[in-house]
Amino acid sequence: MGLFQKNRKHTVRDKNEFIQKLKSYIDNEDRRVLNEDFFEWKVKNWNTLSDNNFSPKFTIVEVKNERIKDDNFAHVTTKIVMFIRNPYDYKKYHCQVSSFENFNKYHNSVNFNLIKRSDLFPVDGNSLLENNKGTVGVYIRTYFYDKDNLLEEIKWKEEYKEDQQVKEYFWEWKMIEIWKILEGIPVHSPKFMIDNKEWIIKLNSDYKYSESSFFININVINIDKEPSTNNKYTQSKMIVYIRNCSDYSCYNYGICNSRNGISFKLPKNISGYIGSDFNKTPIERNQFMIGVYLYTSIDIKKKFLDKIKNCIHDENRIVEGKGHFELPIDQWNQLSDGVISTEYTVCDHKWQLELFPNGLGTSTRNRNFVTTRLKNIDSNLDDFTHICVKKVFYIRNSKDYFCYKLGDDESLTYYSKNYNAKGCKLIEHINLYTERGNTNHSIIENNSCVVGVYFRIYKYEHECYKNEMKYSLCNENREVRGNGFYEWNIENWNQLFNEDFSSIFNAANYSW
Repeated sequence: MGLFQKNRKHTVRDKNEFIQKLKSYIDNEDRRVLNEDFFEWKVKNWNTLSDNNFSPKFTIVEVKNERIKDDNFAHVTTKIVMFIRNPYDYKKYHCQVSSFENFNKYHNSVNFNLIKRSDLFPVDGNSLLENNKGTVGVYIRTYFYDKDNLLEEIKWKEEYKEDQQVKEYFWEWKMIEIWKILEGIPVHSPKFMIDNKEWIIKLNSDYKYSESSFFININVINIDKEPSTNNKYTQSKMIVYIRNCSDYSCYNYGICNSRNGISFKLPKNISGYIGSDFNKTPIERNQFMIGVYLYTSIDIKKKFLDKIKNCIHDENRIVEGKGHFELPIDQWNQLSDGVISTEYTVCDHKWQLELFPNGLGTSTRNRNFVTTRLKNIDSNLDDFTHICVKKVFYIRNSKDYFCYKLGDDESLTYYSKNYNAKGCKLIEHINLYTERGNTNHSIIENNSCVVGVYFRIYKYEHECYKNEMKYSLCNENREVRGNGFYEWNIENWNQLFNEDFSSIFNAANYSW
């Protein structure tokens, strides 16, 4: 960003035009402007600069960087244009514009990768440095700090994930009985409701801490007669802050411990202003504001996965491995015959999830269904691989874990060389675009969805061996009159003749 012209005349008009140009780069986004100003640092010997150099201190809107760095309560929100220009020509410059920046004790600087060294001397000769001199500067616009700024800042470290359902609660209480706190008398807030629970705030102080400061301890107490039991899918965090009643920019905050609460250190000079408006204390005219912000996050992915897991009953079998993987679909209407996932390894076996949007086979009935299969990749290479599995298929909305359809709950299935892919008809086409359950969503939205499978691999025991042989038989629609099973244990194989017979055994009411 910048303008380059051959013009060495340095006039006040050039400077004013330059400042107006810098101002035009800032979008206020409907925020109320508090003040704005301009500062330049003239570097007279550029070649002597080291890796880290600092300008002289400067004040903009009576906010000094040094003051913010040492003040627990000062908060400033800004937008900044950082620039470098030719020291003789305002029309030769390069600049960058920041987004909104909130400055406080813990975040008191902002960095710009302003320009490459090689771009300081462009090939057209319009250099930003001349006679070993350059000018670096900043245009800063500050904004009124309101409730939204406060909430944005106390939440900035929280990372909300797509698979979390977040609820937020906010409550404030104006504390006017400051004399009780100064005399060490505990003070209680009115009762209030947050997250369907009843709370109170308890205040204590240690006014004798030092000659210049004292501590206020804030404890937020749940007074429900029957406190709710912990939900393994829900996490909560409570942030408590103390602020000036008339100024949202003057505050401090921290995470409230449920046992010990939180303490704030305050100066004993509580008469009001110490210096400029940005040097207030939270206590002014014998009152201050206490705020509580509570957010709860529900791990809906874990909740959903646990529901899937509970569909499978182990029935005292030994679990040797577990697998879960998903196949995201971004362009459903462009799918043709089938989609195959990448390979996954579970319990030393390789697997793939297969999706057939128009079913398997040629019958009209099958073509009206979405079919999924879990395929074992290594079983078709090994004559002796036999795997016992229980699995659950599902298809869900790509953004909403509560909008889903499970496949029919299956009994044990067996994988081998001849049977290396097992699946089910998952959902009929007409149900892909209808709203499901309590959600306002359909499984396919914006042409996307997710198909998944969860499965368990069990130890292959004698029962599995018998059942796999049983299920490998095709009855061809004939009536089954009986079943039988017999094994002939041969101890001396090398002593067998060309033809030998087992002992007689009975099965299905016949002798064999």
